[in-house]
Amino acid sequence: MSDLPVQIIRSKLYPPPMAADTVRRERLLSLAQTVADVPLTLVSAPAGYGKSTLASQWLEMLGLRSAWVSLDTADSDLTQFLSYIVAAVRSTFRDCLSESAEILKSAAVPSADDLTGLLCNEIEALAEPIALVLEDYHQVSSSDIDDFLDAVLKHPPRNLHLIVVTRRDPGLSISALRALGTLCEVRMRQLEFREDETRAFIRANLGDAITDDEIRILHERTEGWPAAIRLARLAAGEQ
Repeated sequence: MSDLPVQIIRSKLYPPPMAADTVRRERLLSLAQTVADVPLTLVSAPAGYGKSTLASQWLEMLGLRSAWVSLDTADSDLTQFLSYIVAAVRSTFRDCLSESAEILKSAAVPSADDLTGLLCNEIEALAEPIALVLEDYHQVSSSDIDDFLDAVLKHPPRNLHLIVVTRRDPGLSISALRALGTLCEVRMRQLEFREDETRAFIRANLGDAITDDEIRILHERTEGWPAAIRLARLAAGEQ
């Protein structure tokens, strides 16, 4: 990573650890093949809906080479953002994207169009398909980065499957991608636990300590919010 213009924090290149009480929700996991068939998958919902967990589970199911970047506000700078993209892809394919890295550390960074073309061509040259997760994209506040990704998605590398995990919709051309059929969307309503999923989660972790009626009331009060259901389960387990 020494040839990149910013100091890479390596821990940002790994998905968060999976919680021990994570459950498999087959209706969401069944979307994995769609994720592998489109250039962009958007997972958009407020905090506590299991977005990153779902993305991690997809990667495990797909068996694709994968890369991960956990974004923060400092990554709103285009050069830093792209440096992390290069570093993430290199965590899977060593010594790749060398031209992109060289351009990023030059004194005069080229136009966004030139950067887009260079990066897309280098990704296209990778030996295998790759799924790239951009976690916490809502932390990024840069129209330059939105424009860059839009440019990539206009003529995406055939072997790139981008998964954007965010608490709010990014400034991308979502309507156009939706119209082209090149977008998979997973939103809050889909991520909410259904009552049978709440019951399965409680039973798997607490057995019969809670009645079906109590589970139904818990589900109604939490409105299927996974984080609240998990907190309730933890509280019940401590009693």
